[in-house]
Amino acid sequence: MKSKIALMVAVVLLMAAPVFAGDCQSEITNFDAQLEAANVSEGAKKEAQYMRDEAEKACNAGKGEEAIGLIDMARTALGLNN
Repeated sequence: MKSKIALMVAVVLLMAAPVFAGDCQSEITNFDAQLEAANVSEGAKKEAQYMRDEAEKACNAGKGEEAIGLIDMARTALGLNN
């Protein structure tokens, strides 16, 4: 019985991954425009770009919440979350 429940939970989580992926892809796209328009130092842009790239990797791996967290950190590096 427990194994059936565990299997059902795993299936639900696997099905939910694309939902998070869609959200994080739109966040990355929005951030790309913000990064392009940002008037900050090259160092800040490089830091934000690194976090954006890591967010894309996480998003592609189905880790949507992690990706959105990284985008939030990148926005903070640009001074956009103040």
